[in-house]
Amino acid sequence: MIPHRVRPANSCDVNTSGRYVLYWMQAFRRLHANHALDCAVMWSRELKKPLVVFEGLKRNYPWANARHHAFMLDGMQDNAAAAKKLGIAYWPFVETPENSGRGLVRKLAEDACLVVTDDYPAFIVPAHNRAIANCSVPVHLVDGNSIVPLSLLGPAASAAAHLRHRIHANFAEAWRNRAAAEPEIHKSAKSKLDPPFEPWAGDRAGAEVDASVPPVPEVRGGSKAARAALAEFISKKLPRYAEERNDPDDPADGAASRLSPYLRHGHLAIQEIAEAVLGESWSPAEIDPKAKGKRADFYTRDANAGSFLDEAITWRDTGYHWHFAQNVAHGSGTVSWHGEAGSPSFNFESFDFSPLKKRTLEVVLPEWAKATLRKHVGDKREHTYSLEEFESGATHDELWNAAQRELVRTGRIHNYLRMLWGKKVLEWSKTPSDAYRVLEHLNNKYAIDGRDPNSYTGILWCFGLFDRPWFEREVYGTVRYMTSASTAKKFDLDGYMRYVNGLG
Repeated sequence: MIPHRVRPANSCDVNTSGRYVLYWMQAFRRLHANHALDCAVMWSRELKKPLVVFEGLKRNYPWANARHHAFMLDGMQDNAAAAKKLGIAYWPFVETPENSGRGLVRKLAEDACLVVTDDYPAFIVPAHNRAIANCSVPVHLVDGNSIVPLSLLGPAASAAAHLRHRIHANFAEAWRNRAAAEPEIHKSAKSKLDPPFEPWAGDRAGAEVDASVPPVPEVRGGSKAARAALAEFISKKLPRYAEERNDPDDPADGAASRLSPYLRHGHLAIQEIAEAVLGESWSPAEIDPKAKGKRADFYTRDANAGSFLDEAITWRDTGYHWHFAQNVAHGSGTVSWHGEAGSPSFNFESFDFSPLKKRTLEVVLPEWAKATLRKHVGDKREHTYSLEEFESGATHDELWNAAQRELVRTGRIHNYLRMLWGKKVLEWSKTPSDAYRVLEHLNNKYAIDGRDPNSYTGILWCFGLFDRPWFEREVYGTVRYMTSASTAKKFDLDGYMRYVNGLG
């Protein structure tokens, strides 16, 4: 393991009299290809103590509903089976109205030699990690977000082009130090330790979360489903990815990977995806050093594989690294979400869910974007809609309504249309701040891949983050402008509209 992946959250000494090494699985919810798991296994071997994997699921996390819950519970079922095969103690806990589990992780930490957990730079995890750091044993935060450790990528980049060269410079060494495809569990790590609580029974009942956003029947979570989706992508979609990835269509016919929900919930590792795309025989010797910092030809001369990897690594890492750098530099709060009144909203000043009111865009946007949006905040809007109208897809724009229906029904929007979807909410809201709140709410409530670093940076791109000034116009100022009419000219949307209209 590269040392740059591990950050100590406190300076406590190892509790050698502890009963076990605790891995608190928060974000990388899998028992394979997992750097945090490898770290916990290493400590278990060194201390000759059993390994305990704790995976919990709240019932009142921000935007909690049956869709998100079911997807994560599918993953927990797979993890339970994997842990049994490995012979390690897996302690799953799902909150119910009768048992909130408040303080449970801290109690488990008291009996541990040390705690290993995921260094995930978004949503409720940063606040969780700052809170558990106050326990009496060491807490090690392990970055398993990307192939290249985020701490090696320097200060936050203002564009993907600025980060690409840094990723390329560190890629070969990081590739040689990937997580173990399957963990090597030594004898002392194995145990049948029982948890000091009633563990989850393995079904979807009892949590009583918001049922108004139901699971998507045709989309299951978990590592098994993730690997099946990856295999389908490699065989059917990757061979035409470069040419067709932006074309909106029925997902069965399109080239988009549809892997982001599995990455977001940690059921699939980005290294697994890269390994599958590059093939078993690939090695860093195939890297073209002359292509360092370029979109194409760095990893491979295959146009489809190269195009996909630039999206899956460079563009994905841009969002993750931006969050990581901001969190390390500024994160200070420990307020998670406990069902307070009002809609949740992430606070980028403290990296928790404490109130930020309407200042998010002022905190995160580049100066040019803040200035131009401020200048045009009073511009007349031809159309304005309420949150309820947006949510129900009741605008004047047929294509926007279709994208919103796809999101509500399936938990996804086609990647290109998601950009258009966000841009039009900016145009049709009374203020940019109002538009941001609508987008944060709708995306995080309905999207299965929502509430992750790229959810937020994708939304913020609509307001100018990671972009440059364009031609000035009403409402947008110099922020990039998109229209449904130009999208209809660029793509044949008949297949996409038939697909959405058939969703019911």
